[in-house]
Amino acid sequence: MAEKKRDFEKELNECIAEKEKLIKDYSKKEQELAKLEEKLKTEKELIEKAKAEVKEKIDVVKMRKETNELKDMMLRDRAELENFKRRTNDERIKDRKYAQFYILQKLVDMKDNIEKALNAEVDMTNFKKGIELIDQQLTQLLKDENVEEIEANNVKFDPNYHQAVLTETNDKLDDDLVTEVLAKGYMYKDRILRPSMVKVNKKEN
Repeated sequence: MAEKKRDFEKELNECIAEKEKLIKDYSKKEQELAKLEEKLKTEKELIEKAKAEVKEKIDVVKMRKETNELKDMMLRDRAELENFKRRTNDERIKDRKYAQFYILQKLVDMKDNIEKALNAEVDMTNFKKGIELIDQQLTQLLKDENVEEIEANNVKFDPNYHQAVLTETNDKLDDDLVTEVLAKGYMYKDRILRPSMVKVNKKEN
């Protein structure tokens, strides 16, 4: 009986020792697992940090690329603008240089007619017709160039468009009435090319 008891106690002690060993091993494994989790956490943070750095570098590269593209676009636009300015300036210079070309062509034609009239035998009828033809050509030329005659005869004197050269006194006519146009005035578009030289009626006070 005592021998069985000793065997049982021995077996029990072995079980207790095995249990303590298992508990110790489990505790050790838990510590190792905790260290492993901490290591994984640290590595995960490093990975996230690396990903952030990579993303930042990618964004910087993308930004540089976009900046370079924008810079190239601006340079192209500037070059196009400079070319446009140069072309416009060249055309302006050319237009200014040959601005009177059309008018001179017409004047040359009129000069031909004057020379023909001067070289022709004296015939007042034909001479007058030649002068009338030249006048028609000149009138058309002025019209084509937006030159219009200023209305002056029998209208109220307007110092903005008329220049009083002479005055007369006629109580039957309105005061400041233009009674005679001594030299026609002309407008070029919205500017006065030459005011009308006129005679104006002034009533006696």
